[in-house]
Amino acid sequence: MSFNAAAMLYLVDTNIVSAASPLQPSSTLGLWLEAHADRLFLSVVDPVERLPS
Repeated sequence: MSFNAAAMLYLVDTNIVSAASPLQPSSTLGLWLEAHADRLFLSVVDPVERLPS
């Protein structure tokens, strides 16, 4: 079995996407997300996460 970098896919959690939001900028994370954007996938999209009351 050989390693093929072009076939590498990433399943990211919503907290990773949230961490790259404009309210919480992270230049390193943002650059990584942009560089791998064509290989990133979310398992579930949460339009709104509620905080415990």
